Amino acid sequence: MDDERVRVSSKVMSLASPVFIAMFTSGFKESWTFRGTASDPSSISLPDDDSAAFIYLSKVIHFQDPKLPNNVDIVFFEKLAVL
Repeated sequence: MDDERVRVSSKVMSLASPVFIAMFTSGFKESWTFRGTASDPSSISLPDDDSAAFIYLSKVIHFQDPKLPNNVDIVFFEKLAVL
């Protein structure tokens, strides 16, 4: 992911996908370093993921209006599917 920062709820993300459950609670390297609080959040780097696709996905998962553009190319949907 680009050097973009997105604040999300680990609980909400975990409800959306077993992949996020594993990321936040299992033996993944990210889960070992992910022990933040609301006042002192932790960061997880996702260098292989597209930032625009991740932001869109996280807004959908958090029930926010993602405002998808009128014309979206197939490449964006491919990046979204990879997530």
